[in-house]
Amino acid sequence: MKALILAAGMGTRLRPHTLTEPKCLLQVANKPIIDFQLEALSKRGISVVVVTGYHSEQVQARVKDRAKCVFNPLFEKGILHSIQAAKSELYGKAFIMMAGDVVFDEHILEITMQTEGSFVVAVDQKECDAEDSKAVIHNGKVVRMGKDVAAEVDGEVLTALVQIYCYDEDASKKVFDAVDLLIEKGEEKTYFMQAYNTLIGQGESVIPAFVKDIAHIEIDFDKDLEEARKMKWS
Repeated sequence: MKALILAAGMGTRLRPHTLTEPKCLLQVANKPIIDFQLEALSKRGISVVVVTGYHSEQVQARVKDRAKCVFNPLFEKGILHSIQAAKSELYGKAFIMMAGDVVFDEHILEITMQTEGSFVVAVDQKECDAEDSKAVIHNGKVVRMGKDVAAEVDGEVLTALVQIYCYDEDASKKVFDAVDLLIEKGEEKTYFMQAYNTLIGQGESVIPAFVKDIAHIEIDFDKDLEEARKMKWS
């Protein structure tokens, strides 16, 4: 098992905090966000690829020899290019992927990795707000993802994505291929969730890993950063 941390984004919604440093280096509980991820992965002996972009030199200086850094020269064009940048390192290999702006209790890694399935996504069955990336669950599988999706029929459950994903070797190939296709179609700035919707439409089973009541937060806005700094982290 390997890991991919997507840490290339500019974090424009967090300015002025991100004017001089990337989002993954913002401090929470007296350490950069990316250290939560690297430390949790290191404990499990997982080798890591970090995709850098914005202020890449700062990320590399912090990561040092704890991961292999891959630079995405197209980081301003969206997250799909960052995933594509890791293709040569991870295509056909089982890996766990996470956004570089997520702080989480490391037990979420265990639950996600231990959930059976080729495509596994960590989800929280909480009350979702407009900014949450969401997954609709039905009969034990994810049936669609998006910012604006909702539970539409009896038996469907709306959850929030934690932004941690796990793939086996076969799923790894299919994810990279789906990302390549979106870029080729000129949809490079679409949300990564669209790649999942494509795969679901092709009949792939995407399995939720429920992490309710386990601490995690995606830091997109100043209010998220403030909340993260108030939370208790082990």
